[in-house]
Amino acid sequence: MFDTLIRTEVVDSKTLETIQTYCESVDFYINESYGGIPDELKNQQYTGITDAQLEEIGAPPVPNEVLRSHRYQDMNRTLKEITLKLNKICKEIILEQYGKQTTRLQGESIVRYAQGQSLPYHQDWSISEYVIKNGFPVVHLSSVFYINDNYEGGELIFSTKKQTEYQHDIMSLKPQAGTIVFFDALQWHASAPVKSGYKFASTNFYTL
Repeated sequence: MFDTLIRTEVVDSKTLETIQTYCESVDFYINESYGGIPDELKNQQYTGITDAQLEEIGAPPVPNEVLRSHRYQDMNRTLKEITLKLNKICKEIILEQYGKQTTRLQGESIVRYAQGQSLPYHQDWSISEYVIKNGFPVVHLSSVFYINDNYEGGELIFSTKKQTEYQHDIMSLKPQAGTIVFFDALQWHASAPVKSGYKFASTNFYTL
């Protein structure tokens, strides 16, 4: 497995402030990948819908525990440029630290965790019938970029196996804003519940 790597201050303070201000002012969407879209709305028209839009069309509300995200295609020009620069930095770090070229990058969305929200233990890649059927490439490495740190809870936790609760037998960390954490896509990990405030983070997945 690839070693876990923590790199701080990957962007300058002005860029980080721009991202933070943006996150505090834009809409976040109920993303189907987090299981939030009702079955009757699972089509292209409603891929990425706000809570307000659901209410407007008379659809049932989505549970509060479902994470909301802001996709790359929904970003303004400034944030798209910042995202592309950050992706370039990530590829350079991967080449420098792991000696591997990135052949494919997925992700780029910003995820918002509100109070009480979390992400249970999971692996970012595994061999499944769905993966084989669609010929998806292997994901070797994952990264999480931390946009802010003015919240309570929300720790990133790692374990050697899937846990039913937010326990860990490897480590728990709450990175400072501007930090990026790289780890093996097969590594069991979770994001503990946010106790107060909003946590903003962006996850990428790399094929090497």
